Amino acid sequence: MIGKIQPEHRGALYTLALTSFVMPMSMSSLNVALPAISDELAASAVQASWVVMAFAFIQGMGMFPAAWVAERVGRKRIYLSGIVLSGVILLLSSMATDVRMLIVLRLFQGASAAMIFATTNAIIVSVFPTHQRGMVMGVTSGAVYLGITLGPVLGGFITSWFSWRQVFMLPLPFLCFGMWFASQRLVLEPHVPSDAPFDWPGLLFFVSTIALALFGVTRVYDPIGWIAFAFSFLSLLCFIKTELGKDKPLVHVALFANNRVFGLACLSTFLSYSASFSVAFLLSLYLQNIVGFSPDRAGLMLIVTAACMAVITPFAGRLSDRYPARWLASSGLMLNAIGLMLLARLDGSQSTTYVITAQIFLGIGFGFFSAPNANRIMSSVPSQYVGQASASIPTMRGVGNLTSMSIVTAIFAAYLGSSMITVENSGELMNAIRMSFTITSVLAVLGAVASVAKGRINDGY
Repeated sequence: MIGKIQPEHRGALYTLALTSFVMPMSMSSLNVALPAISDELAASAVQASWVVMAFAFIQGMGMFPAAWVAERVGRKRIYLSGIVLSGVILLLSSMATDVRMLIVLRLFQGASAAMIFATTNAIIVSVFPTHQRGMVMGVTSGAVYLGITLGPVLGGFITSWFSWRQVFMLPLPFLCFGMWFASQRLVLEPHVPSDAPFDWPGLLFFVSTIALALFGVTRVYDPIGWIAFAFSFLSLLCFIKTELGKDKPLVHVALFANNRVFGLACLSTFLSYSASFSVAFLLSLYLQNIVGFSPDRAGLMLIVTAACMAVITPFAGRLSDRYPARWLASSGLMLNAIGLMLLARLDGSQSTTYVITAQIFLGIGFGFFSAPNANRIMSSVPSQYVGQASASIPTMRGVGNLTSMSIVTAIFAAYLGSSMITVENSGELMNAIRMSFTITSVLAVLGAVASVAKGRINDGY
């Protein structure tokens, strides 16, 4: 497969695949270490979820600003800056002495991830010809899932035999090599800078809309949560009006409205990650706190889903260059929903085979969804909107990730309050986990419906 790539383009492929591998590896290895982090830093269940959610929040909010800046100062420059910032924050995170300090550092980690992933697909489109993009996106997506596969194993081993602090240091050698490789081997077309002013009002309304909505989700049992929903809706209206009135907006809102293929594919991306992102977090708690697995054994169990993704995604990406991507993507999300429904029946008595079977459904399903859906998004827009489309994929993923963790945080708050996870409240924890999987399975079904729906492409957008 790699042999079909022109020699002058292989450097870009290797660079993008490496960073696509490292960032998810860092994230998935942290999931296994969360119980140990909670114990040492005396973090509650809600605070532990914020260690994950803080990263997802800034990553989701930072995609469009990062893409906007990249279009003006150069994609390679922003891409490299993201790698450097990520390495610095990981080093500082390994020295955290308080959970609040760690949460703040995770915010900056999310910013670095936004800089990397907001430019990845735009670089692919600018370097590789149309008939190879599905294959290349399959390779980079496969690298993502390889990172997710190895992360729990490495994170569990390091946490069990050393400390959770070394988990944050694990990606540093890879990032150093990636920085060198990108600076030497990543060759892009000459950048033509733009003098358009930054869309600060658009950014303000965009962040406010998402932040207020997610705050409302976490406080849905409280009247203040519904007040937050109301202000989020008002902020959304202001955002749409602001962006439609600008020649160079932060987000081309009309692109979502007038290009149904693009809009529906982005919606299915959001719903798919809303359904799937919290799975590793929930299963890590289930395996360690309910079943009683050690961190390294739990890490081995968690590789099943990601291993299936790593195998299936490159193959699915190649298929999307030949067959309708919407059928591949929607079929994948239905398999994903089946896996989540199986996990919603967990009560602590199921066999290891049962949990593995559910993860296989999740892995194969998401493998068939990811690359075909990304190929569909990037192929549905004209060249002048490639940067926007590239940022839309990780933005929908980031907001979906954040929505997933917000739902889990709200459920945990309802069942566990602000208490730490102990043997005494394991029943409440089990109920919270089952409710979380039930809700996310519904989101996966909705994502499949959005993915299979037909749409039109308006070449004017």
